[in-house]
Amino acid sequence: MPDVEGSFRPRLPGYGPFLPNGAVVVPLSEAMWVDPGTLVPTADQNGSEGAPFDAIQTAVDALAAKVQGTVVLAPGVYPAEVINVGATKLTLFGLGSLIQGADCGACSINAVAPLALVNVSEIGAVASTSDVYFQGTQSTSAISAQILTLIDSSCGTFTVAASLLADNSSCVDGGTTGGINAHDSEFFTVTNPYVVGSGAELFGCDFFADCLANAITFRDCNIAGAFTGSDFRAFNTHFGGGSVNVTVQIVVDAFTYSRLAPALWVATNGVFIQDAPWSPCLHQIGWTAAVVSTLQTVLVANFHAPGIYAVYAPLVVRTAAGAGTATRTISWSTPTLGAQTHVTAGIVLTTLGTKAQDVVLVVSDGLADVTVQYTPVGIAGAPVIDVYTASLQGGANLF
Repeated sequence: MPDVEGSFRPRLPGYGPFLPNGAVVVPLSEAMWVDPGTLVPTADQNGSEGAPFDAIQTAVDALAAKVQGTVVLAPGVYPAEVINVGATKLTLFGLGSLIQGADCGACSINAVAPLALVNVSEIGAVASTSDVYFQGTQSTSAISAQILTLIDSSCGTFTVAASLLADNSSCVDGGTTGGINAHDSEFFTVTNPYVVGSGAELFGCDFFADCLANAITFRDCNIAGAFTGSDFRAFNTHFGGGSVNVTVQIVVDAFTYSRLAPALWVATNGVFIQDAPWSPCLHQIGWTAAVVSTLQTVLVANFHAPGIYAVYAPLVVRTAAGAGTATRTISWSTPTLGAQTHVTAGIVLTTLGTKAQDVVLVVSDGLADVTVQYTPVGIAGAPVIDVYTASLQGGANLF
């Protein structure tokens, strides 16, 4: 089209701003724009804001040689397409509601074996060989990546090798990840649990799903579900129901403890209450004294205040030994002096009943575990013994 008065070219609908002398808007080197409703002819599309591509795949292809790249998505109806992403660290930046028809189930961004995006309701990234960053973008698709970052976004199920990072976002159908760090986000599920290979830390989140994690910590959260793994910690958190079954320990504060269902807690090394004057009763039912000694942690290092504690650790002989005794050792750390022990030897196991009913007062600096260990000595026969431990705080913040 000829210039008007030799200075300006009229703007066609869908083109960018007026530019002098018919100049063309040049795209950014690592950012491409996509508008499915653009009126710019295909031959003139270059991924700039003034001449956006009309398909996501075209924008991704333009970034194929880049280490990282951003695709800015204008609101609109996107056609079904296959999205292939190689090693580019891809950011999908949505400017508004993104609609691609109905639900696709599992969509694909995959350099090896892609699946077509067939009438999906939001943008999805699946099986990327690098990192995927969503901002203002929604996905009901199955996503996989090395690192998945969600900012003001949502996703369906996911498989993330390294970590899932979420802020003010939602995950709606579980997934597998190396770790989770989430703030002010929501986790729900339709069919899949959340499986975390290493650790998870969630702050101000709603988590209403089953979860398997080696270590998981909740702070200021609302949670419900079945939690299994090695270590469970929750502080200032409401529990809406479910269970906790871990192989190491459960650590909660008094506020959280009062809002849980302790009958559904199982932890190999017990349940520990932070900022509370008391601890729950730990127990090992059916200790076979002839086989191995038993160790229980009454108070956890750095999770109990310095002070004086009364430690009660009796045992109940239900099946007597033919011969032998037990030795009880209570261990803790005292200010200045460090590690301390209290040893009770010669506890008779050849008669039935409750033994070692004395209360031991310890002055703890809070820096080491307070533990109770029973060690068998010269056992004959097959005694069956129940071991119980509990503590009561008599003074706090003394030092």
